[in-house]
Amino acid sequence: MHPERAVTQLLETLASAGLVESDLNPHDGRSRILNLTERARADIAEFEQQVVTDLTPRFDTLTDNELATLADLLNHLEIP
Repeated sequence: MHPERAVTQLLETLASAGLVESDLNPHDGRSRILNLTERARADIAEFEQQVVTDLTPRFDTLTDNELATLADLLNHLEIP
């Protein structure tokens, strides 16, 4: 399968699920502009909150200094 077709199928699946909207690019008719729907944004927010809820207890044993050190170290990581 060609990568372009795989992407098209993925986007069609996401659009059918009500997660993305696709509009023609007004500056380039060969391309489209994709946006998350409000439903997708709500799903992402719910997922992120669940991750925080699930991970928070793992940090209960750390002191305030240890948490500060961890936060400092994490801030030094490069995130692509």
